[in-house]
Amino acid sequence: MENYINYLTKYNPSIEKIFSRNLKETLNALYEICKTKEEKVYLVGGIVRDIFLGKNSSDIDMVIEGNSQEFAKHILPKFPVAKHRYTERFLTYNIFMKSGTNIDIASFRSEVYEYPGALPIVKYSSIENDYTRRDFTINSMYISFDKRAELYDPLNALEDIKNKTIRIIHDKSFEDDPTRIFRAIKFAGRYDFSFDDNTERCLVEAMEKNSLSSISNLRLKNEFYMLVSEKKLSNILSLFRKYKIFDYLNIPNPSDEDIKEISEIVKKSSFRKIKEKHKISRGNFIIMYLIRNLSYNEKIEVLKTFEIGKKNLETILFEEGEAENIILDLRKSFKPSEIYLSLKQVSPFKILSLLYILKKNRKKIKSYIYEISDKSGIISGSDLIDIGLEQNSFFKNYLEKCFCIQLDMENPDKKKILSKLKKELKIN
Repeated sequence: MENYINYLTKYNPSIEKIFSRNLKETLNALYEICKTKEEKVYLVGGIVRDIFLGKNSSDIDMVIEGNSQEFAKHILPKFPVAKHRYTERFLTYNIFMKSGTNIDIASFRSEVYEYPGALPIVKYSSIENDYTRRDFTINSMYISFDKRAELYDPLNALEDIKNKTIRIIHDKSFEDDPTRIFRAIKFAGRYDFSFDDNTERCLVEAMEKNSLSSISNLRLKNEFYMLVSEKKLSNILSLFRKYKIFDYLNIPNPSDEDIKEISEIVKKSSFRKIKEKHKISRGNFIIMYLIRNLSYNEKIEVLKTFEIGKKNLETILFEEGEAENIILDLRKSFKPSEIYLSLKQVSPFKILSLLYILKKNRKKIKSYIYEISDKSGIISGSDLIDIGLEQNSFFKNYLEKCFCIQLDMENPDKKKILSKLKKELKIN
């Protein structure tokens, strides 16, 4: 098998080390398929950009001269595929592999937007027209999928990469597709790039024209949540503030100190521990931090934009007086069992809010996160039956009582726990 990666190293010798083994093997296998086809096939978009930036990539974007659906038929049998789909409207075929690498195949196409924020009308076209529909110059480079690995850079994107510049391709770009406002911020924040003067002017004008209002709340939410999942969160939030994204969302503009603090919070071990264990939304937490000083009703209004359902809302938003009651309970709690009883019914999200947003009883909450919440009871129902307790409406309470006894013991074991329970229940 020929090594397509070797052909790509002329653009960046370090990609042999930077690209993951899976990515390299996938590219080489795709190259073998491309060799058998008459159609012209190119790498395009993010993966080409990442080659020149020296970044690993998880997605492979391909563009072909012919029909993407027909081309995909030759790829599907060669890889362990988790799922795949063809979208006729956009002439694209998406392959999601079990390895985690995704392959997106598109035909050369042109796009027309009937009105701002509309989904584009797509038609088959040529490579000369294909690049004009893309968002930024840095995503408009092509490398042929053959041994020449020839670069097609019609907009001089390499110069923009060298100058760390984000540049739109045409002046109506942000109005045609306002989600490009978010993508512009993503690339600027992720790579520490700046906007060229014209791009910045067009972005500011699009915000002044309220262009984001032409996209649905769901798309807005998805774009926002993807952005705040970026590693360089402080860059992203600073750009949101600068270009008035927060103003549009009715979220108070954070101070530099706020941005620094929330960027540090999401890196903390206690945050990651609860987030991963309970699948907490990082985006939801960041929003709640940013609106922490609003009234209950003002928070509700902001959260409507993000279409957070009633059930989810109950887990992230304290009712009036709820947080104060929990804080009061914690103040009166000193034993591990008392801390457990104060927090056992509190959602993991709200526990993080108490710890990092309200900043109350932090030592006790950390003990709950690191010491108490991971413990499980060593007394079972059969143990209670063995000492003569009947399975009735109080049975669960007895089990919880045993767990509380266990939490307060230095070296708990079944015999000690059951002995103490019998004393408290006055069982002989």
